[in-house]
Amino acid sequence: MAVDVWGVVLLNVTSLVSLTLFPAGASLGLSTLFWDLAGVLGTILPAAYSVQLLLQESPAVHTLYDAVAHAGGETAGKFVVVCEWVNGMSFSVPMLQFTAVALAEALTHLGLPVSEDFATSGWYLASAVVAQMVLLTGFQMQSLDETMRWLLFLAAAGVLLPLVTLIVGSVTHGTMPPMHPHNTEGLFQPAAAAVMFGFGGIEVAAFHAKDSSPAAYQAAIGISAFLTIVMYALGQVSIAALVPQGEIDMSRGAIQALRVATGGSDILFAANCVLAAVGGLASALPWLHGPIQGMAQLAGEKEKTMIILQNAFGACLGVIFLCTPSSAAFWWLLSISACMTQSLHLVIYGSCLVGKRRDRGDVLILIGIVTSSCGLLLGLRPPDGTGITTKAFAPLVLGVLSLVCLAAWAVPSKRAGCTPLILGVPEPLRANDLEDLYLAACDTRGV
Repeated sequence: MAVDVWGVVLLNVTSLVSLTLFPAGASLGLSTLFWDLAGVLGTILPAAYSVQLLLQESPAVHTLYDAVAHAGGETAGKFVVVCEWVNGMSFSVPMLQFTAVALAEALTHLGLPVSEDFATSGWYLASAVVAQMVLLTGFQMQSLDETMRWLLFLAAAGVLLPLVTLIVGSVTHGTMPPMHPHNTEGLFQPAAAAVMFGFGGIEVAAFHAKDSSPAAYQAAIGISAFLTIVMYALGQVSIAALVPQGEIDMSRGAIQALRVATGGSDILFAANCVLAAVGGLASALPWLHGPIQGMAQLAGEKEKTMIILQNAFGACLGVIFLCTPSSAAFWWLLSISACMTQSLHLVIYGSCLVGKRRDRGDVLILIGIVTSSCGLLLGLRPPDGTGITTKAFAPLVLGVLSLVCLAAWAVPSKRAGCTPLILGVPEPLRANDLEDLYLAACDTRGV
């Protein structure tokens, strides 16, 4: 999906600044601001530096796969593509669950005959996620080049307007959240992982900008990072001010906060829920559609075939709401996605270290390695109340990552026989290259 700089900014605002992740940071009170700062220093800066290095030193390539494969080898490039593909499926399902919850809450408060527990019904959530996957499959089957920008604007409205409601409501109906809230045992690790995960992906999205010059890349990163950090901080603190920390539901905390922020007005609350639902549905599309082109190119399949396969897997993931509590399913999928994001960053960092000369920039890459390793470990521990122990959850997540590695190894090589590139140092000429140069020279001279 090739978009310009402002399209990349909209993509980040709508996809990364998701109302689904605000409650995780809010559960930590004002101390979430520390994690926001850690996300900037430990995730955005190292990852942006590494991806820009790959982009700048490999001007002839136009995809993240090509850049990573050129610097770190074929397997590393394939892992990045497969990881992005699976990550899109795993994270889009919690976003669609949030959409389903928001719509159910809106129907309940519009006076329709809907029961109070309808929003958390397993049958409703599973059916809603599958139905949305079918709808998004139909969207993806169309040409999205012209309509993607409008979808991003629609998604941005679904994020920004409810966010304004939360901010205004926190001032009029909220109280200052504590720095160290009580009753957070078992929530600290996944909440911190979710906050860190929220900053992961800015640098990858900026790689898709049409203008791949360093100035355009830096502009996309800078604007996206600033807006993301500000919106995350405001959204998380607003929810923490509106809902007592011990009562925040990780999968629907934004809905809880909107109910308080609207001051008991059913119409205003329902309108915000509808906006949030439409925004969530529109922002799920870039998550699903973004990696499709790279995966189709890598697997040698038609894009429409990969779209059907991907969304069929996504619909299957939505069925887990039938057999697990909604909050448990939310955290299972979010933790898997967070771990894959950190694993993707580790591969990017490793490719840079393999493919570049040693210099002072290595310090920034090493910081990113430490931070992503910590994020990976944090994502392996589930919160209390999800119905699964750490001893069972960690092998589950590691098993998914192992399957991603196996898929990356099994997918046919696009660049067979490629060797890592030392960034900044030309590749040695091979015999075929010399022959091509000779033939080209003969052709220009009329021989």
